[in-house]
Amino acid sequence: MNRLIQCGLMLAVSAGLTTTALAVPVQLDTEQKANMAAGMALRAQSTLPREYSYLVNSARGIAYETLRKLDAETTPADVLAAPAGLTFPCATSGTLRARLSSKLPRVLRLAWQSCQFDDINGFVLQRDGSIEVTLFEDTFAPHRVAAVKLGSRDADFTETRYIVYDDQITDEKRSWNIRLRGDIPMTRAFPPYGQYIGTFDFETTGFELYQSITELPGTGLPLIRSESSVTAENLRASGSLGYDASGNVMSSDLKLRWGDLRLASSQDGNGASHAFSPTNLHIQVREDWPAFRREARFDGAVAVQNPVGPYTTGCGDGIYTFKTAVPLAGPYNDSGQYESGEFTVNKARVNFYSAATVPPSLPLPQQGLLTRLKVPDLGVFLYDSPTAAILSQNSQCQW
Repeated sequence: MNRLIQCGLMLAVSAGLTTTALAVPVQLDTEQKANMAAGMALRAQSTLPREYSYLVNSARGIAYETLRKLDAETTPADVLAAPAGLTFPCATSGTLRARLSSKLPRVLRLAWQSCQFDDINGFVLQRDGSIEVTLFEDTFAPHRVAAVKLGSRDADFTETRYIVYDDQITDEKRSWNIRLRGDIPMTRAFPPYGQYIGTFDFETTGFELYQSITELPGTGLPLIRSESSVTAENLRASGSLGYDASGNVMSSDLKLRWGDLRLASSQDGNGASHAFSPTNLHIQVREDWPAFRREARFDGAVAVQNPVGPYTTGCGDGIYTFKTAVPLAGPYNDSGQYESGEFTVNKARVNFYSAATVPPSLPLPQQGLLTRLKVPDLGVFLYDSPTAAILSQNSQCQW
């Protein structure tokens, strides 16, 4: 992405997020709005951690992979001994050049130039651009780093692939211009592809942009042009992630303290975007894979700017405040088939009951889940449905 487009994207994001940050609490004065707020709470506690993790881990993953390559081929002492840096050939063509600053904490500067190699699926992937990793110590196998930066002031870091199947041809490009700064774990639970474990505390500013042009040979259909991006601005996160001794139970503690996160997507010129500005949003998740069980609780606030479209006519922009009394419990994939759970959102209280947990004063759910929604000055509403998706359906706020 050229510099003018990049600046335009960041300015547009900043303007949109500022509007969101100045929003007021959403008033729940109708049943529809109460359903909308309850559904918004469920989306926020799942969407924010997922998109935040995607953004930071895609950038961190490239740095991690590059450090592994250097650790296998050289040492910090060898790179330091070469003032102009060391250059390594890529598997197919192109080069990777590494330089290391003389002072601690050392800054590892990496330059990819037309570097081509086969990806995990056997397609040729090309990388171009710069990466910087600030090291706490002299090792290319660090447990933690102080900063990761992809891209520069003048150019993004890019990956391109050309994917050919009999029925589909895709020309795709990923671009990053992003910086993570703070205390960043670089140890994976199940190397080389597991989640990053340990405590963390760092700030993220920047974006990842995905662009593709898809051809469907033999169909006569026009090319499909798609684009999606995730952008963070001064997004400060801290917490921890780890597993028990068996490796089968994961515990995640994520605090999104402040900052902004925007999601945008389009296809053939038609698109939508939505933005979140969390304030001390604390999300705790425990996943037990053998038991196929997930428990989650979330507390804090987030200002939301919703996308505009036919399925979001009932959405309301503004601030939503959450407090969990009983963790949401159900299948570990968070399908909305909750067995139990209780939280408040903007003074409305939401309870989930399965047939095994419903109190005697309430009807037995016939479709799997009974949702009880108590709204001040409006009353109590009950919904019998297969999943909690009924809340979004009732409110016409689905994204």
